[in-house]
Amino acid sequence: MLLACFLFGLIVFSYKHPGRLQEYVGAKVPKQSAVADAAVYTPPLIPSPEAPLHPSEYVAQCRELNQGFMTHGDYWDRPSMDMGSSQGLEDEEAVDDTYRLPEGGRTAVCSKTITYLLDGEVGLLADLALIAQAAALARERNRTLIIDDTYWNRGKWGDHFEDAFALQPGPEPGCRAPHPKNLVACPRTARHWVITAHTAKYHFGHPFSDHYEDPYARNLNRLRPIYDAAHKSFISTIRPNSELGALIRSARHEFKESISTLNSTPETYMSVHIRRGDRKQRLSNSKPPYISISEFATAIQLTQSRLDDVLSSSMIYFASDSPSAESEFATAFSERFFSLRQSQDPALWQLASMQDYDQKTFNALSKEERIRLTKGMVVDFALLSGVWAWKGDPVPQASVCTISSNICKMMAVGLGWDKAFGRVDEMGYLDDHHKGWVEIEQKGQIIPLWSAFELS
Repeated sequence: MLLACFLFGLIVFSYKHPGRLQEYVGAKVPKQSAVADAAVYTPPLIPSPEAPLHPSEYVAQCRELNQGFMTHGDYWDRPSMDMGSSQGLEDEEAVDDTYRLPEGGRTAVCSKTITYLLDGEVGLLADLALIAQAAALARERNRTLIIDDTYWNRGKWGDHFEDAFALQPGPEPGCRAPHPKNLVACPRTARHWVITAHTAKYHFGHPFSDHYEDPYARNLNRLRPIYDAAHKSFISTIRPNSELGALIRSARHEFKESISTLNSTPETYMSVHIRRGDRKQRLSNSKPPYISISEFATAIQLTQSRLDDVLSSSMIYFASDSPSAESEFATAFSERFFSLRQSQDPALWQLASMQDYDQKTFNALSKEERIRLTKGMVVDFALLSGVWAWKGDPVPQASVCTISSNICKMMAVGLGWDKAFGRVDEMGYLDDHHKGWVEIEQKGQIIPLWSAFELS
């Protein structure tokens, strides 16, 4: 018993005075290394207090909060776990932020917001498709929509588009954005919800479809509410700025003159988009990487024949990221198409892409080059889809494209539901005789044949 007490006393002494016992018995005690201690601890990177977290940190936030349990209930139900409560939930009373503002800045913080954070890791139309849905959610939930371009690789949002804050002011016109520290990626019921292209998969997957698709409709008709939401956003919230608007009108005017020389209906044409670069065919690895020009030519001819009353011998507006694809296309259609590369206006032809687009190498280009190519894509998209057209402007009656491109998905939105899909029947099958949106990659083999966005 005495021995046990003695040993216990030694243990306590050793714990309270580390190394002293070794000194008493003559053993060498290794010295503590200050360098080693410093290597163990790495101070966390602290972002600028006025900037949002890096987009990857928002992804990590959502990944952590969605591990190990299944969510049930309605899309907008509060999470069952106490997640994000420190930043407030949507229906809780807002607390004003108190960080210093520049002279004359907005003074009242928006009480509830949806921020779309452009992360610079996806293509332009991939972002715009998601912004269109975010804008629709902001309208529905009576929140203020904010677009943050802190990490965008295409310049500033205002370099290309009008201020979404002004076009869709929300319930509190003139309010200011919340402090970045209050932005929460997950859960979506947070008062200040932030979305990125890579957190979208946590919010725009099956629960979103279950909530926002028409539950009483079938096939394509189920997607009508989501389609209409995107269409409204492109009309009212996502609009080119005055500089780009002038370039779009200039391109439409020059194209209209080209149409007039070919037929007597200058308001009618077809549009064709060919995406190459890093977008290869999805359905089979055994196929050539890209849809051939001959397949595009066949689709164009069949569409013109099918819609002969409006498209007989019509001109084609052509756009592609690939100069070689345009050269091939020119061989087949020579004098019957127009593109930015063919424009006589230097302000337009200099916007055309000089190389196939690859998202991974896009950042290697200079900032000026990235901004230029983005402007070119906005002009191309306007003429490919017919969106943002003024009265009397030519608009496409039909479009040919491949679904792996987000441009193709949004071309259907620009055409309008009836022009894109024809007279969709009660079973939700599109009208193969009157449809104007002609997708030649999946060719209707995958249901649904159209989707509103891409999840990364």
